[in-house]
Amino acid sequence: MDKTKVETNFSLTALEGVRVVERRKIWDDRGAVFHMLRNDDAEFKSFGEVYFSLTKAGAIKAWKLHKRAGLNLFLVSGAARLALVDGRSTSPTFRGLQIVDLSEAKSVLVVIPPGIWSGFQAVGGRDSILANCATEPHDPTESERRDFAHPEMPSPWDV
Repeated sequence: MDKTKVETNFSLTALEGVRVVERRKIWDDRGAVFHMLRNDDAEFKSFGEVYFSLTKAGAIKAWKLHKRAGLNLFLVSGAARLALVDGRSTSPTFRGLQIVDLSEAKSVLVVIPPGIWSGFQAVGGRDSILANCATEPHDPTESERRDFAHPEMPSPWDV
């Protein structure tokens, strides 16, 4: 997929406060250990909950914005395109778009502060599993949702 194929009113950029941090995978003949997040990591803010999101091959889960909760996303299995749009009107990257292509080949933690719209699509012809260590427990009153094809959002999806 062409990473630059997005709506012209969004700039493709690194968003203020979003961090993509390499993580270790330790392999041996029995399998592997994937390091995601420790409470002594610089990226760790607080613990709210951990959950896993299975996305069927080609399916899109978008868009969601958390007003208070920060997200710590880590690909467990498969491959996914993660799209982020800065919804913070006071941010220097407001309305900016950041795309992070996640795969099992490169182990990264994506740290997303509150106020960023996020969405993802399972790519590569197979299901994907993303883990999220959120800074707050789920609270439906602190988030907003939009359809993946919302007219005010970019379309970085393979549809």
